[in-house]
This record gives sequence, structure tokens and C-alpha cells, in this order.
Amino acid sequence: MNTQEMIDEGMVDDNMYDFMTDKDLLKKAVKIWGEDAQLFIAAEELAELIQAISKWKRYHGEEQKQWVIEEMADVLLMIMQLIYIVDIDFTKVREHIHKKQDIIRERLAKYD
Repeated sequence: MNTQEMIDEGMVDDNMYDFMTDKDLLKKAVKIWGEDAQLFIAAEELAELIQAISKWKRYHGEEQKQWVIEEMADVLLMIMQLIYIVDIDFTKVREHIHKKQDIIRERLAKYD
């Protein structure tokens, strides 16, 4: 299922996931730099997001917030590359997201 089909079926918000549409760019990055390098970069970007969150938690400043936003963008782009590299059907990811949401709903129900 492509991104447009997912948007049409209400599975994703077209504004939130518009970065998913440039598959050629993601494929080119993997082709030029290689899968191993991109997997390493993905891990680095995740670590950088962890660091940005840590700084934001401490200081709550606009500079830290911008850093979190930048690192989130990097991580989301790397996740899209991971979906390509590992050859994952995004509908499987969506299924797991729904399962995780159900778990959160169950846990939150205790507080109603």
C-alpha cells in the first residue's frame, strides 16, 4: 500500500506524513551511502534525539525545543530508510502501532 492509499483510507494524516512521499530520495541515499552506513546513521540519530530530549527536560528552553524538533525530523527520515532497507510493509508497522495504542488505552482505563 502506497502513501496516497494510506492517506485516502485515513490511516495517516497527509500533512503529518508528507515526508514519506519522497521515496526516490530515500532510496538514493541508501544506494549512494550503503545500507550499513545508513543503519549506523539511524542509530546515531536515535542517540542524538535521546540527548536532545534530555537537554529539553533539564532546561525547557526554545533552543532545546528546536533541537528536539531537528532530531525528530532526522529520526523520522531514518525510520523511513529503515522501512526501505529492511523491506517492511508499512501496514505491518501500522498494525503494531494499533496494538500498542490498545495497550495504552487499557492502561489508561484504570484512571477513568
